[in-house]
Amino acid sequence: MLSAKIINSHRYKKTTRKKAEYKKEQKYKYFNSKKKNEVKYLKEKQKKAKKEKQTNRIQNAENEVNHLLELDKKVKEKNIYIPKSLKVVGILFCIVMVAFLSQIINIEESPIVKVFSSKDENIDLVKDYELKVGISNLDTTNMQESKNIILKELEKLSSPRLIQINSDYTVLYLGAKTIEKVSNKEYNVLLNDKSNITIEDIENTINSIKGMGDTSIYYKYFSNIESVEKISNKQFKIRLINDNPYFLYALDFPIRSDEGKSEYQANTITDSSVMITKKDSSSTMKSISLVNYTDSDKMVEDFRNDNIDVFFTSSNNAIQLIGKHEYNVKKYRNGETIFILGNKESKLYSMKEIRQAIVYSLNREEIVKEISNHYGEVIDLPFIYSDIQYKYDIYGAQNILSSNSWIKDSNGICIKNEDGETIRAELSLLVNSEDTTKVAIAEKIKEMCYNSGIDIHVEYLLQEDIVSRVSNKEYDMVLADILIDDYPDLTYLKDYLELNSEISNAISQVNESSIEKLPENIVNLQNVLSNEVACIGILARNINVVYQKDITGFDDIRYFKVFENIENIGKIIDKIDK
Repeated sequence: MLSAKIINSHRYKKTTRKKAEYKKEQKYKYFNSKKKNEVKYLKEKQKKAKKEKQTNRIQNAENEVNHLLELDKKVKEKNIYIPKSLKVVGILFCIVMVAFLSQIINIEESPIVKVFSSKDENIDLVKDYELKVGISNLDTTNMQESKNIILKELEKLSSPRLIQINSDYTVLYLGAKTIEKVSNKEYNVLLNDKSNITIEDIENTINSIKGMGDTSIYYKYFSNIESVEKISNKQFKIRLINDNPYFLYALDFPIRSDEGKSEYQANTITDSSVMITKKDSSSTMKSISLVNYTDSDKMVEDFRNDNIDVFFTSSNNAIQLIGKHEYNVKKYRNGETIFILGNKESKLYSMKEIRQAIVYSLNREEIVKEISNHYGEVIDLPFIYSDIQYKYDIYGAQNILSSNSWIKDSNGICIKNEDGETIRAELSLLVNSEDTTKVAIAEKIKEMCYNSGIDIHVEYLLQEDIVSRVSNKEYDMVLADILIDDYPDLTYLKDYLELNSEISNAISQVNESSIEKLPENIVNLQNVLSNEVACIGILARNINVVYQKDITGFDDIRYFKVFENIENIGKIIDKIDK
């Protein structure tokens, strides 16, 4: 017998169809409104949670999801009609929210940072912000004498210039209107009509740099200048002592001028700090202070305590010292690289299929990961901006050898009969025995090449012995340090790179190029060097730019171009506090 407490006496009362539909509609509106309020509540909850710890964010999200699921369960128990589409929207919203929050934090690899990008959202920056930048072991705060690439970039930023070099080796004209290469020893420069730079400013700067000798990073280019001849108030001619088809790129240098226009003014504040202040820029920053630290631990401590906004490091220890403090990080090449260079007179190395098989055999991503996990990346050509990449393909290595009549002997080493002579795929590799990084790399090279049937005999020698062997051409390959920058002249590597007529022709094309065709011909040279496997890059060293979570503008950085996006660098205004 049914309990009276369960039976609703009004349930079986007669009513009209119209009233029934009306009640059903009202119930739907009520729960639909309630559902919307729950979603709105979740959005507000998510916004407030931005200031909470990362681990709490995910827990809160899970609680809210469980809350909605519980609500959905109660609705089903009451047989309330809610459209299927609305349920799907609610579930999808929960999934998206959890996925979003999960991307912000990775518990297994703490700390993970949230990168604020002006490309993805509209952000407001603090006006007249004073950006504080930490750097360790700066050689000198004298911009003209320092060889530190960060300080040299700030010097360029605070000085008028003739041109700016882009990453594709095209040129942006600034103080110069046009530059003409009359020959590899003679260049004509016409100044921009709006430029306040005088020819005297340029000549004085060049003479000052020449007088500084090796102290200046520009000396190696300007020591080749024979004379600067004034043609008119806006035009002058530069004559060189020796040919230099790349001299256009040497003209991207800071000019010392009282009248020349620049966005910032640089001043040495103390023996350990430099400040550049805003003059004529749309940047929200009032100044950039560069502070030198002799103790990197102190620099990291100041970063954790928000005393500095940015610092540069190539040390794993520095990153580990940051701990769970939230931060952003970007990398750029600092110019230090390691390459395999070969002897073009070596019978084996001069064979293209051998060079191809070696590069196919090397899993350089694995080498970089084991040797220099956080502060290195694979590089293929000795150009700082090159993005050409050789692929790792062990089967490709074996196929290229077999298709050129190489077969493996009983020891697993490839042999080939040529002109009645049996040739074994054996090459020597000279390595500095005192360089532990190179020693480790050489061992990996030997191991990986053996899998393709190439036997690498690693010879561990002192540096002076390596120089002697290379000079006497008594080697096949050498593992070498190469220092490269944004200047694309490879003349110093010509003896190693010019392996055949294809490469010689590409080099000649650059040497004979007009200013307008120069970037195009440099790209062609890179492609030819890559196709002929003229050298084999192993790794390029990286510098880490570490900056606070509320600092933005470092999304696209590279060598000598850390502050290139200065108009968008600054501190983000917290929207919650606005």
